[in-house]
Amino acid sequence: MKIELRLANRTDVPALQQMAERSYHQHFTYLWTPEGLQAYLEHYYDLKTFYDFIEASDRQVYLAFYRGQIAGYLVVQTQKNWKDQSSGCYIHRIYLLSEFAGQGIGSLLMGKAEELARLSASNYLWLEVMQSSINSIAFYQKKGFEIVSLSYFDILPMKTEALAEMWIMQKRFI
Repeated sequence: MKIELRLANRTDVPALQQMAERSYHQHFTYLWTPEGLQAYLEHYYDLKTFYDFIEASDRQVYLAFYRGQIAGYLVVQTQKNWKDQSSGCYIHRIYLLSEFAGQGIGSLLMGKAEELARLSASNYLWLEVMQSSINSIAFYQKKGFEIVSLSYFDILPMKTEALAEMWIMQKRFI
């Protein structure tokens, strides 16, 4: 199996946006009412959002290709602290299409996030994960992340208040 990992560019954005929306549908539709899901995707998964990710000086977007198809992607914000802890690096998104699970692609993307954090002299890497995403939490824990705080997804209302609960997870390097 050959997996190619590379930095995304502007020409990748339409295909990246389509893959991201498809992945979101695979993993997170249970959180939303149909109207809420549509509103969320229109606001946070539009082409402008992905162009902004690509063009931001403090973010890097990596694509994972399997047999020429985008199988997953990573968005890392290299200078984003959590609370009052300086020298942080934030995984804004790390998504994978369901059909590619178990192929090592998630581990490859996570390895790239750790590499970027270390290159930016970060002391830790952090992310937010839905509490209901049991498989994602287990994956992050396997990669050395620990739950450090409770958070809430408060951008748009979800089906229930409990579904909006998130964990902040962190992996320290020193």
